[in-house]
Order: sequence, then C-alpha cells, then structure tokens
Amino acid sequence: MASRAQDWISQARRDLEHARHEVGGMDLTMGNPPTTTPNATASKPSAVQRRSCGSVRIAWLDRERAVAELRERAGCLLAQDARVIAVGLFGLLARREALPSSDADVLIALRAHPEARWFDRIPEYAAAFDGTSLPVEQFPYTAQELTALLSRPGFLRAGLRELIPLAGDERIWKELLQVSIRGNQGSTPVSGNSK
Repeated sequence: MASRAQDWISQARRDLEHARHEVGGMDLTMGNPPTTTPNATASKPSAVQRRSCGSVRIAWLDRERAVAELRERAGCLLAQDARVIAVGLFGLLARREALPSSDADVLIALRAHPEARWFDRIPEYAAAFDGTSLPVEQFPYTAQELTALLSRPGFLRAGLRELIPLAGDERIWKELLQVSIRGNQGSTPVSGNSK
C-alpha cells in the first residue's frame, strides 16, 4: 500500500511539473494555492483561468480582466443611477493579493439614498455586478456616511488608501482620503454634489 501512495505522489509531482511548463513557468507552490471554484457563467472569457494537466488542476486570476469587468459594470451603474457619484475597488483585488476564490470589494459613493441603513441598499446594487468572474461585495454609502465613518478607525481608512477608481468622479476619493488623514478633525463633510 505504501508503494502505491509513493507512486501516486510521484505522478502528482510529474503532473505538477508538466502543468508548470504548460502555464509558462508560473509559480504553482501553495503560496498562491490553486482552487476548485465553479466555472463562471459569463459569456465573455472569465478572469478566472483554469488548466488541467494530468491529476493537477490549476486556477489563476487574470487580475487585469477582473478589474476591466468591474470597471465596465461600474460605468453602467453610474450611467443608470444618478445617485451614484463614483465607484471604487478596494481589498484583496486592489492590493494584488486576490486568488481565484476571492471576491471583489466595491465601494459605491452615493449623493443620497432613501434607505437609511447602508446594508439595506445592497440588493439594489447587487444586480449591477451580476455575471462578473468574481463575486462582488457592494458597500453603498452616501458621501455624508463615508465622511462620518472616516472620523474613527476602521476598514474604510485602509480601503481608501488602496482604492482603485472604477467609474465616476475620482475627486470624491481624494477628498475622503484627506478627511481620513486628518481624522475628520475640523473638516467639513464631503458634499457629494460634484458630477
């Protein structure tokens, strides 16, 4: 039985070497672990790329394609909803640390919204990112709420430092970053009236 296990391990190593050769020498060590996420249903080529070589299945993320998909969807959202000031990407994908199993964190800056709680707005904005290669987690906040959130430490401060603008008026991100740096001491809220 031990020799069968050794044979299986040897074959897996050969398959891994073959796979490494097939994907152009990409580092396939477990530092960037392959995943077995289900295939995306988008009609365009997916940002999650897969290749099988023998007993080894490899998945990697085409980050540029993923960001381009999000940028396209963010532009459509901006065109369809006058309340949206800007849309930005933060988190693992923005920091270039995303895996094929990661999601995309999208910050949506709004002028105003009738729903009082930000998380009650999520369903309204979820459809805007349907069909992208990665699942998208939306964070729809008004400009006033974003300013208030920056008055105390939290995920948003880090998110703004790494944020990649996807669509809309980029000035809001710069203004909010300045509020974050000052810790909102003596600053006025970002108006969100720029367009």
